[in-house]
Amino acid sequence: MANLHLNIQPGDSTEEVCAKMIRHFSTDTGEAPADPVLAAGHRAAHAWRALMSTVDPDPEKVDALMRYVAPHRAHSGMAWQLLYLAVCSWRLTLRTPATVAAHADEVCA
Repeated sequence: MANLHLNIQPGDSTEEVCAKMIRHFSTDTGEAPADPVLAAGHRAAHAWRALMSTVDPDPEKVDALMRYVAPHRAHSGMAWQLLYLAVCSWRLTLRTPATVAAHADEVCA
């Protein structure tokens, strides 16, 4: 994980960022890696993609994903921090503008 090159660019769609995160947390064949930290990232990125593919994502499942990703961001490297920020940004787009401000701090602390 020392050589982090996700190639995330300004203007990338949420789906593009998610795909890049999945590639980062996968083996060359697209499988979950043997390393437990990378394997957890692999599962989290795939869970994010699954949630994004639903028409109306269940807020409790999204919050559960945030709780799963949050502890890793402090000690598991830059990719986890980027994954957390990306999921958090996407999470905030699911709320109506009136409720974003009220819940932003609690969800993306």
